[in-house]
Amino acid sequence: MPLFLSRQPIFDANENLVAYDLSYLAPDDTVPDDVESALAAERMLLEACFVQGIDRVAEGRPAFLPVSRSVVVRGSVRVVHPHRAVLSLVPGTVVDAELVATCQLLAKDGYKIAAQATDAIRSPAFMRTVHMLRLDVSQLPTNSVGRVAAGLGTHGARLLATGVHNRAMRDRCFEAGIELFHGYRLTRPEVLPRRDVGIDHVAAFRLMKSIRDTSLSDVAIEEGFRRDVALTYKLLRLVNAASMGGRDIHTIGHAIRLLGRETLYRWLSLLLVSGAGERGVGRELAHLSLTRARFCEWVADACGIRKAGGSLFMVGLFSMLDTLLSADMEELVVRLELAPDVAAALTRRADFYGEVLALSEAYETGDWATVQSLCASLGMQPSALPPLYVDAIGWARTQLAESVQRDETNAVLRKVSGTARALSA
Repeated sequence: MPLFLSRQPIFDANENLVAYDLSYLAPDDTVPDDVESALAAERMLLEACFVQGIDRVAEGRPAFLPVSRSVVVRGSVRVVHPHRAVLSLVPGTVVDAELVATCQLLAKDGYKIAAQATDAIRSPAFMRTVHMLRLDVSQLPTNSVGRVAAGLGTHGARLLATGVHNRAMRDRCFEAGIELFHGYRLTRPEVLPRRDVGIDHVAAFRLMKSIRDTSLSDVAIEEGFRRDVALTYKLLRLVNAASMGGRDIHTIGHAIRLLGRETLYRWLSLLLVSGAGERGVGRELAHLSLTRARFCEWVADACGIRKAGGSLFMVGLFSMLDTLLSADMEELVVRLELAPDVAAALTRRADFYGEVLALSEAYETGDWATVQSLCASLGMQPSALPPLYVDAIGWARTQLAESVQRDETNAVLRKVSGTARALSA
């Protein structure tokens, strides 16, 4: 049975993406780390590395690969090249003389070792061996983070903060000398000053609303594009691409008729999300949104409800829009005039669409018990998910790469648009 394999990003103090923290589990894995499960752990490691492919999931970034004590001591981790992954010992690992000696040999051969600070602190020799210490700051009193980090920092290992739930805590971690932080959670708005969305986003919202309005003619939609030089350029470039089968299209109206409203709406949605995240955390959140969109769409097919794929694509795509735009989701669903079932999924994770979105969220965070439960509720086989997730990651990266090419023209096009408005004023 395919392995559940997901990832969470690791960022530095400047919010640059530096690595991915992987999570994997066999769907039927319930045994403890004893002699019997040692073989199962080895099989999972081989599956993750060579069948699922950590390179595909980590996309060339360093991968923090969770490993049990058994696969380290037995030498199974040596199937992984030392430069491809950081060996991250699972929480609760028993640190004894045998493990310390093995890790010292691995470190000498170029392997990097990561461990939970609460596990590693019990052995001074082990503390001198590990390269990375994971510190769950959510389990510490706020005023003790600096003191604990300072104590751990004397051993020479880099510190990775987990359980960082807001930017205030993240900033406190960096002030304490913690270099890296894990996951997306801190990007969720805590108490944010109310702000309006950017003008480019407003233009996209306005056009998407017009496209959904069946009372408006194509001429009215064409006029909406005429007001935005950059969007017009992107539209014509899209339609003239060989993949669209529409070379030498030079009028907006012809492009709109060739694409059709549904395709045009979906394209604008992709632009809205991919353009919202320019770098670092924002870029990775845009990637996550695109991954969810494709994943949710394919889950509809796996559930035997292919006709729900389009709506589920939008559910996944817009699931992080509140964070990307620093706006309230309730306000955004009103602005976009989304269908009630799509809005309910985004705001409350309600009904079928909400369950599929919750499945995507559980999968990407490695909440495998919830994944199993939701698969049962949706009437689908868990074994269908791993290839969908990996393929969705690749598809999303392709979309972002194309958006980078589009962005290269945006600055110039904005100047052209501004000049044109000034001349017509």
